[in-house]
Amino acid sequence: KQKIEAPQPITEIRYILTTGANWKDGIKKFRLEIVPPKPNYITICNFPIKKTKLNTYIYEQQNFIPTKDLKIMFIPDYKQ
Repeated sequence: KQKIEAPQPITEIRYILTTGANWKDGIKKFRLEIVPPKPNYITICNFPIKKTKLNTYIYEQQNFIPTKDLKIMFIPDYKQ
C-alpha cells in the first residue's frame, strides 16, 4: 500500500500595523522575524523580507511609519 499524506493547508496571517502611523514618531525600532511552521514552506510577505538563516526571514526598519498592514502566507512546497 502507498501512504498518501493529506495536503497541507495554506496559512495566512494578517496583523494591523497602520495604527502605528498615528504614534507621535511612528515605531522607533521595528523588527519582524518570520519562521515558517515547517522548513519546506514557501513564505510570502508584503514587506521586503531577507532570508537570514535556513528557515528565518527578517525585516527591520528604524522610525517605521507603516502605510499598510502586515500579510504573511505560508505555502507548502509540494515539489520537495
